[in-house]
Amino acid sequence: MNRKLFFITLCSFFNFFIPAGVHAADNKSDYALVSGTDFVSLGKFRAWEAFFLQQGNEVLCWLSSKPTTQTGLSSDDSNLITSIRPTHNIRDEISFHAPHKLDQDKFVKVSIDNKVSFNLSSEGRWAWLKSSLDEGRFVLASQNGTVLNINATTDDGKIMTQKYSLSGYTLAYKTALDKCNDFFEPKPDAVKKPAVKK
Repeated sequence: MNRKLFFITLCSFFNFFIPAGVHAADNKSDYALVSGTDFVSLGKFRAWEAFFLQQGNEVLCWLSSKPTTQTGLSSDDSNLITSIRPTHNIRDEISFHAPHKLDQDKFVKVSIDNKVSFNLSSEGRWAWLKSSLDEGRFVLASQNGTVLNINATTDDGKIMTQKYSLSGYTLAYKTALDKCNDFFEPKPDAVKKPAVKK
């Protein structure tokens, strides 16, 4: 069964959007809007900040960072995000929010320390990894990396490049994961069976 896609709009002075939404297992575009300002910062870790939000049955933890440098567009309305969604049993959801609509026919290219590269699929101002395997590789590479570069093409043909610092990513990720870990459903083999009386 496909998971329902939804966006969470954070309407605070941070003024950015957090997707809880397009994941490798999802293949349709039905969006529900959840809005609120009751999210909590779990701390700032150099270039990254971790957050927590719970609304109804939905629980979300995420870490986010803004580019340190960029060319091609002057707006700073960009975020690189790793989301953790216990409600949907998702630990590593990678997304990118661009300052302009992206060319859907071209990948958003991401490289970490010019050693590991990824292709993100785009829709509107969002881009995301569609492979669960790549999501895990991305998190591992980010934890061990120093600099992340993004190269994207907007829908009007402009080339945009951004650079993100990965300083603080590991601690921000651990903080977000620790906060949301208790909300995950236990695996069947992790449930303790009652002792058999002899």
